[in-house]
Amino acid sequence: MAVYLWVKNNIFFLLSFGIIFSVFLIRGQYLGYDTGIYRHNFILISDAINNGHFGGIFDAIKSEPPGLYGIVAVLLYAGISVDNILVAGFGLSFLFLGISLYFFVKNIFGKKSASLTFFLFATSIIQLESHFFMLFKSVFSLIFGIWALYFLIKNKYLLSSLFAVLAGLIHPLAFMFFIFGLLAYYIIIRDKRIILAGLMCLASLALIYNIYNHELIIGLLSNTINHSFVFSPNYYGGKFYGLSDYFLFAPHYIVFAIYGATILKKKKSKEGQLLIGMALIILSLILFKFYFYNRLIIYLDIIVLMLAGLGLENMASRFDKKTLKIVLSGAFTTLLTVMILFYLFSRKQEIISTELEEIKSLCSVEQNVSVFITEPRLAPWAYGYSCREVIAPNIFGNDKFSTDDWNKFWESGDLGMLSIYKKPIYIVAGKEYAKNFNRERLAQYGNIIYRLE
Repeated sequence: MAVYLWVKNNIFFLLSFGIIFSVFLIRGQYLGYDTGIYRHNFILISDAINNGHFGGIFDAIKSEPPGLYGIVAVLLYAGISVDNILVAGFGLSFLFLGISLYFFVKNIFGKKSASLTFFLFATSIIQLESHFFMLFKSVFSLIFGIWALYFLIKNKYLLSSLFAVLAGLIHPLAFMFFIFGLLAYYIIIRDKRIILAGLMCLASLALIYNIYNHELIIGLLSNTINHSFVFSPNYYGGKFYGLSDYFLFAPHYIVFAIYGATILKKKKSKEGQLLIGMALIILSLILFKFYFYNRLIIYLDIIVLMLAGLGLENMASRFDKKTLKIVLSGAFTTLLTVMILFYLFSRKQEIISTELEEIKSLCSVEQNVSVFITEPRLAPWAYGYSCREVIAPNIFGNDKFSTDDWNKFWESGDLGMLSIYKKPIYIVAGKEYAKNFNRERLAQYGNIIYRLE
């Protein structure tokens, strides 16, 4: 009886846990576009550790924020494999983000709102897409960002600052998430210690990045200034869905979030005003096309989910008849669960298993070869799984072609253009690109791989 009551009282939490587990059980290593890039960097760190060249760890990751890769280095040194960190580490990060969200909402709105927020998180297409895009740093850093907000609300400014700095060391955009909260919170309660906490965080991050690699912070500031806002001709949104897509994916809980916001506005609680203020700030930056504004949608969604959990719980409490409440709750839960599982199964994978296995087979070919990628979709996978130097369109630093050169190559299939690269060359090509090649000069190595002497 006690077990039954516990399951009954925690049904949304358990269901959410099951949905998140299903996502990673079904998809496994076939994550998103950035998977190969992370794997390549993890392997560089692993090689440096195995060779006893610990200075090589810095060489491998100096172009990236140190937080995630520093933790990865410790895990690799402890003997955990690259692929376990990549797949299990990302899966656990996604789960811990949901649990952190649960505890944050539980503390400010109560257990029922928290359980509903966790369920909405587990069935959010936007959060699922952050998984499909393999946004490891974004997901991992948000865990620390949420806890930084939690300690901010509790007026524990030192702990809040510590978690904010950790978030910023993993991903600077997550630090911005905290700064949005800091700004909104200061407007609400006008405590000068908040400004002090913000300045302390900024100074700490600036010092650490300056010691680690000052060019990183200079590059970030330069890109933010040069590529932000609608009046900049070069504004850059980041690879993710836009605001119109968000309204298409999330109307069912945006409605509840608006309802939750109206409840909080009437109560005038500092926690409610903090969330509403953050939502408005982030939404404004998205509308005005701040640097990486599409990625800010993930952060906006986190706030919306918190408000939606409160709104949904409040709406459900208005139904007096217990039977009606159970029927509606069951229908809503079933609908969202079926919807997210259908989306999970129908969503096209970035790469299929046979393609990845072919790319992995390149690890057994000669050492001094070039792996030439003609299909951009496959580039990061080859970068992480081929064990060889990869040449791909405008990325990874080994590309000697201009954009015009690439266009000519795709249109003509002129293999003579590849003479500038060392031979032999293994060409990884999807069918739409391979059909233009002069096959007489190529040896078929696999369904998507050709060898050029």
